[in-house]
Amino acid sequence: MLIPQQRELYFDRRKAILDELAAVELARAEGEAKGRSEDICQFLEVRFGAEAQPLQDTVRSITDLNALSRIMNRIFIVNQLDEAKALIKDSLIAQ
Repeated sequence: MLIPQQRELYFDRRKAILDELAAVELARAEGEAKGRSEDICQFLEVRFGAEAQPLQDTVRSITDLNALSRIMNRIFIVNQLDEAKALIKDSLIAQ
């Protein structure tokens, strides 16, 4: 049977472990989002050149991994910059 001090230490340690796991998961998700946004921006740069810079800035400001995934799944089929703008706008609205 745990004495109150041991019980408190146990719960403090458990909380610290859970906090650390949450921090690692958050860092992983942020890294994945940054990678996806950079892939999208690279495509925009190659496909549309400097004209796409404002749109790239918009993409880099997106932190929602689901929105970035929606964009990533469809960005390679756009033919015009306006289509890319509409795709990104629609993906942000769908959040």
